[in-house]
Amino acid sequence: RLAALAPISALFGRHLRFEFDSGELYELYSDRPSVSILSLEDERMFAVLPSAGTAVGCIMLPLFDGNRLIGSYHLAISEDMHAVGEEDRQLLQMFSALCASALLRVVEFQHSDRYSLLDPLTELGNLRAFRRNVLRECSWARRTRQSLALLSIAIDGLEELSQVHGESSSRFVLRKVSQRICSKLRATDNIALMRMGEFSVLLPHCGEPDAHTIAERFRLDLDQLALEDENGAVLYATLSVGMVCWNPVAHPVASTETLGKQLESEAESAMRRAEKAGGNQVSVARLGALML
Repeated sequence: RLAALAPISALFGRHLRFEFDSGELYELYSDRPSVSILSLEDERMFAVLPSAGTAVGCIMLPLFDGNRLIGSYHLAISEDMHAVGEEDRQLLQMFSALCASALLRVVEFQHSDRYSLLDPLTELGNLRAFRRNVLRECSWARRTRQSLALLSIAIDGLEELSQVHGESSSRFVLRKVSQRICSKLRATDNIALMRMGEFSVLLPHCGEPDAHTIAERFRLDLDQLALEDENGAVLYATLSVGMVCWNPVAHPVASTETLGKQLESEAESAMRRAEKAGGNQVSVARLGALML
């Protein structure tokens, strides 16, 4: 579970490894997992401490969730510890329990944090997720000096559709539209549901011409696309898209937080202009130097 929630092995290199099968963990221990002290003659040393060249042994601490083995913590030792007493072993067992407790708290936090960032209907990121992601992408664009684009997208007439066909139909359209937009995204793009029927799409490494092409692709993909719901009703949806692009070379900024707010505001204003003009179109906003 932790590997899927916190893919941070690259940060710690070979000192941290995730296993998807607990059998791999049990194989590290010759008998029932318990505090174990290995010498250099033990072939398991090469598996648990491949980079500890100066170690003369290793302490292996099993990490349990109840009776279930969830991890194994390894400490290199520089002197022989085979003559450790019972009190030392109890201390190591206590340390093992503390490590297991910390690991479980990380998993629990990652679970709760992930679900607090998701919209339950579409399973897209929510407003809170967007605000977190836009700060990250603005910082990255600033560091790499690469353009960043933001699209604000609204499903035209979703409220009227709900009034005519019912809330279940509007929810159906929302899910289908979100799936269609997601299918057109690059792996580096990021989408969030800002509010009912309105999305924000972050496009890293994307200048204005490419962002406009992507926005038109989203719009044309939905235009005249028939969506048949579970009751057999054929529904249609169009999109109003507002877009804004930031070039960190042309418009350097002092605050990425302020930049994120301005990008969000300008993209949403452009989207409202597209809606007022009849919908099913793309409106472009541009950041001026004085705004930044």
